[in-house]
Amino acid sequence: MWMYNLLIGLFIISCCESRRNALQDYQTTNGIGLTGTPAAPFRLSRRKMSVAKCAKTCSRAKRFPFICRAFVYDHRNRKCQWLSFDRNSHAVVLSQDDSNYQLYQKKDYVRECIVGTGVNYRGERSVTVGGIRCQTWASPLPHEHKFMSKKYRKNDLRDNLCRNPDNSTVGPWCFTTDPRPHLRYQDCGIPQCSQVECVSCNGEDYRGPMDHTQSGKECQRWDLQEPHKHLHHPKSFQDKGLDDNLCRNPDGRHMPWCYTTDPHTPWEYCHIKVCDTARESNVVETTVCSQGRGENYRGTVDMTPTGLTCQRWDAQYPHTHTFTPQDYGCKDLRENYCRNPDGQESPWCFTTDPRVRTMSCTNIPQCGVQNSQAAEGEMELRLELDGSPSGAPGDWRENALQLHG
Repeated sequence: MWMYNLLIGLFIISCCESRRNALQDYQTTNGIGLTGTPAAPFRLSRRKMSVAKCAKTCSRAKRFPFICRAFVYDHRNRKCQWLSFDRNSHAVVLSQDDSNYQLYQKKDYVRECIVGTGVNYRGERSVTVGGIRCQTWASPLPHEHKFMSKKYRKNDLRDNLCRNPDNSTVGPWCFTTDPRPHLRYQDCGIPQCSQVECVSCNGEDYRGPMDHTQSGKECQRWDLQEPHKHLHHPKSFQDKGLDDNLCRNPDGRHMPWCYTTDPHTPWEYCHIKVCDTARESNVVETTVCSQGRGENYRGTVDMTPTGLTCQRWDAQYPHTHTFTPQDYGCKDLRENYCRNPDGQESPWCFTTDPRVRTMSCTNIPQCGVQNSQAAEGEMELRLELDGSPSGAPGDWRENALQLHG
């Protein structure tokens, strides 16, 4: 019976792994390629294949005589070039400023932050948190150790780079070049990805490297439709920073979030450090008119164009909602004033009519429209009285005063 349960468990794990897209492991850069030294091997695909297939091939290191760290995908010809190096490798040159090319680099090699214990960290840090240079893993000096065996080959114990071969809770570490026993080893102080960049307001401008949710689930790439289909494709939200599978807030929720790779969990919020002080904004707040989408409107209009009174933001009747003042502290959800906390086309509000949940406050004038309308009226009056828009200002103003006097 136990054998049957074991086989079932292995089958489920295998199925889950097969559903995971290999592209999840890569960081994308458009229009860029890499050129290495002649000694750095690479391989070109002989036939056309999808970008997902290229990623899957790169992830299977046994298919090459080298460890694949990155690949360049040629969208025009649907071919890829697998590389044994990445942007951090020695003597590598960025090349191919062409929109047809897309560079995919394994995150473990190119980013200097970790998620969890950082057991998969493959970065280039070689100095400890105390500033001591790391000892080469292949050397027994000045400290003898066991991490030289072939059983640690998968841990990429190259040179004297910080690694975590024993899954230590302190994160990547190394033996030090300081011979004193109490400095035998130290952690390397590599930060958690959730702490690299903080979140201000509700994180609409967050562009940090966090790619796991608050419960530890891996984020789904924004350019994929598996396991969850969605509308937040990078091409449709070009100014929202929907890169790779990073936590973002493209639709004005109260903090960054992402779709997850768990088929049973469509999306979750991400746990990211909150900034100690609010970031300064260059956007000017308006009170008598709405600029653009009105996301910075701070006026006191509290009624819809049809005459419905707006519901207070701190109330849950007649309509329950999540746009509470405490969750959207930077959006000024005071009283029942029209606001735009989620990037809609214009300021809006919940209404006090149980039959009408929300309505746009299009009765708020657009900034600049009133001035341009007044200028147009002034021009029409000038043409009517003076016959020419180039007449002397004093002449048509005097005529206008006589006409209306």
